[in-house]
Amino acid sequence: MVVEGRKCMTRLARCAFFHPRDLSSWERFLAEHRWSLTAVAERLVRLVVARLGEQLKVHGAYLVGKDTTLVAKTSTRMVGVQKWKNHSDNADRGASLVGHHWNLVGLISPWGERWLCWPLVMRLVPGLQGARQWLVGETVEPMRFWDAALAAILDVTRCLGEAAVRVVADAYHAKAPFLNGLRARGIDVISRLR
Repeated sequence: MVVEGRKCMTRLARCAFFHPRDLSSWERFLAEHRWSLTAVAERLVRLVVARLGEQLKVHGAYLVGKDTTLVAKTSTRMVGVQKWKNHSDNADRGASLVGHHWNLVGLISPWGERWLCWPLVMRLVPGLQGARQWLVGETVEPMRFWDAALAAILDVTRCLGEAAVRVVADAYHAKAPFLNGLRARGIDVISRLR
């Protein structure tokens, strides 16, 4: 979990998950053996909170980190693979990438003089092509990018119960659908506004 260099969710995901090649195998394993990803996330959150306890709280609230990562794929036949705009500062990767886009959510805690993120949830972002995730309410409609981001965060906050939560996200997430969705649920956001 100790990552050298610039601390970002992408580097943490590479350390904590089967990333990037074996991630699809892990998801397939969970699907084939009828495991509940929700139950896995709940157990993981309870385990991290039980082990770290009050160290996870900053000024009386849990800090939940939210970011995304792109994982290149060579096969376009896999579900969720499509062309995504690459927002990274790395010019070598090009303007776009063909692959999966993942939401990463973790709990952030101080650790000595450093800050660590404990990744808990990694969910596929639905794209415009062949969306497989749906919002069910009065109507049924495909889940948008921002809906998937809120769902990943709410997976973690639901497991934390009634505890106060603040979401830390980069400036890319400082947009009305994200901010309003969290504020409507009483969750504060720490970000840099654009």
